[in-house]
Amino acid sequence: MQLFETVVSNLGSRFTLNLLPHRRQLLLSPLGYYFHVPVDLAVGIQIGDDYRILPFSDRYKCFDSVEQELLPSGVVFHCKEPELGVMVDIAFRSAFYPHDVILSTAPFCYVSVTVSRLAGRQNKPRPIEGKVFIAARPGPEFSARRIDGGFVFSGKFSPNGTRRDLHLPEGFSDGVPAEFGIAAVDPDPELGDRRISQRFLLDDQEFVEEEFTLAGYCGAECLEAGGERYRFKYSGFFASVDDVFAYASSEKNHIDEKMALFDGVIRDSTVPRDLQQLIAFSLQTYLANSFWTTRHGQDWFSVWEGNCLYHSTVDVEYNVGLFYLALWPELLEMTLEEWTKHEQRGLYGSYLSHDMGAGMMANGQSYPHAMEVEENTNFLLMAFACWRATGREHFIATHYPLIRRLAKYVIDADTTGNGFPDLGVANTFDDAAPAVQFSRKQVYLAVKALAAFEVTALMAESNGDEEFAGICRDRAALIQQTLDTEAWQGDHYAVCLEKRMDEITDPWSGKPAGTGELPGWDAYSIHTANGLLYPLLSGYRPNLDYARLARDIAHATREAMLEYGCTHSSADRSNLWVSQNLWRDFVAAYMGLDLLDMASRYWAFEVMENTVGRGGCFIDTYGWNTLNFYPRGAASVGAFAAAAGLSVDRVAGQVALSPVRVPLRVPLLPLADWEQGAVPWLDVSLVDGEVRARILRPELLKGFTVTIFGKPVKL
Repeated sequence: MQLFETVVSNLGSRFTLNLLPHRRQLLLSPLGYYFHVPVDLAVGIQIGDDYRILPFSDRYKCFDSVEQELLPSGVVFHCKEPELGVMVDIAFRSAFYPHDVILSTAPFCYVSVTVSRLAGRQNKPRPIEGKVFIAARPGPEFSARRIDGGFVFSGKFSPNGTRRDLHLPEGFSDGVPAEFGIAAVDPDPELGDRRISQRFLLDDQEFVEEEFTLAGYCGAECLEAGGERYRFKYSGFFASVDDVFAYASSEKNHIDEKMALFDGVIRDSTVPRDLQQLIAFSLQTYLANSFWTTRHGQDWFSVWEGNCLYHSTVDVEYNVGLFYLALWPELLEMTLEEWTKHEQRGLYGSYLSHDMGAGMMANGQSYPHAMEVEENTNFLLMAFACWRATGREHFIATHYPLIRRLAKYVIDADTTGNGFPDLGVANTFDDAAPAVQFSRKQVYLAVKALAAFEVTALMAESNGDEEFAGICRDRAALIQQTLDTEAWQGDHYAVCLEKRMDEITDPWSGKPAGTGELPGWDAYSIHTANGLLYPLLSGYRPNLDYARLARDIAHATREAMLEYGCTHSSADRSNLWVSQNLWRDFVAAYMGLDLLDMASRYWAFEVMENTVGRGGCFIDTYGWNTLNFYPRGAASVGAFAAAAGLSVDRVAGQVALSPVRVPLRVPLLPLADWEQGAVPWLDVSLVDGEVRARILRPELLKGFTVTIFGKPVKL
């Protein structure tokens, strides 16, 4: 594949490599985006007097041919040099492994250089002798020190590359002190001029490989949350960047095994290749946005909203939640717990803040306005999904009073008696036209409210509140009735019931949106069934007309289609969001509609943007809006569950599978035993005209009642 911008990072540590080979540039930071600095990084080989490197430096000649491939753990550059008769693969890989906190947060990445012969060059090839090397030259503001096997560069990192205020805590006006460095994994390298070299001899063997490490470290309390200062979680495991290098070397074999296992889980599936690349690309962008910090034994976990810089925006994490439920539910539990401290009270009751802060401060909402109904329903749906995915009732029991208050707000947001909320209805689609973004009586919010009411009823029953459970079910039934009698347009659901602009207020200005007919009120929308995915993942089907919903999805997909996917609605062609297209595709899969090949459109968009477009790694929006360096793409991990039609309910002890395509081979990620390195797979094939499905590693589903296409399966 052609060269394009990408990123390699770690969970919560902020150590980030922003790779821009098409611009011959590399940006590095121990503090993440907007604290990065350009580094002249020469990585390559020397054979005789000839040098060849990747396009991150102008010091030497670049390889004659360089192609790029993404891995879940990072990126590999496939290089060919006919003049020297070699092929060279250079990989930048960071370790992410579910539930391994030390490994996943360790602020480093491996740089591996693999040298092999170009095929067919000689009948009796001669030995090739040379060196592989890595050399770093940051700016003059950094001091350098030599360590055993490498070099460390120290300095201060200041905000750059954004007009937004990063809200640095007091004491960091001149930058945040931090370090980064390069080191050899194997002992006794050659050192000189900030360069590390290892000799190689390519004789009878197929290839030779050498490894280096790039690492960063910041020990400062540089994040403020709830008025308290936090330092990075990894500082409890490593006292310095030297310790990080030592860990990367001593644990190399163990780390390689885990990286290979996790990469294989994604790459060995049969989902489309473009979808695999999108997942890998999105995962690294998500990791680069994450913070995992600690203070006196109390952890803080949050995720920046990309270039918007908001901490753990509820509607963004609503999409990212698919990543948590598939791989690391405890991260969602931590986030849910933090959100409970951001309850707001208004005229109509309690609602959740849009976010928890911005930049390097998480002391309260920074977004200009609230999204009361949407964020409340998002929270309720995520709390339910987390409960059913983990089987742990502690959160919904401890915070049931809050759950009840948030649901009550959504009830009271309906002032017309038809069940559809008409107050607090501004939503996440903040680049959309009024009908989609903040009209009253939105179908998108009504369906989401219906789903939230039904799952809240289950949470209420779990807490012995039968009365409120009944109230919630009654509201859901009312919404369903209105939905089918007033919103159905014959082949799709309308965007909203409100047909005029006269009583609609623009939340950005606080002024009326206009007068006359509301354009696009009856358009086709891709967001109708958005609120159903978490219940479906949990084995619960809200009481709706699924035949109509399937027709709605199919027709809206057709009517709103552009080159790179679908816009918000058929009438609102302002912007396209990749994450919401993915979400629609996943809901569709649970209704028997296979839209997974749409990923080729999304991936083509990402490659275009990161070569000749705006750049910024995962970009969510096509149109005038720019949402780049964005974490929402992590929702793409949900493709495996959607393709398998997987639902997991640990409370009821049930697993159901209803695959949407044949053949299919996908990992059942929520059922993996990561500590043991064991992952179950669903394998579906067509044999003699019959669809046959089997589970590989069925012992991992022991204790569950399992069905495939509704039929019980013996494990």
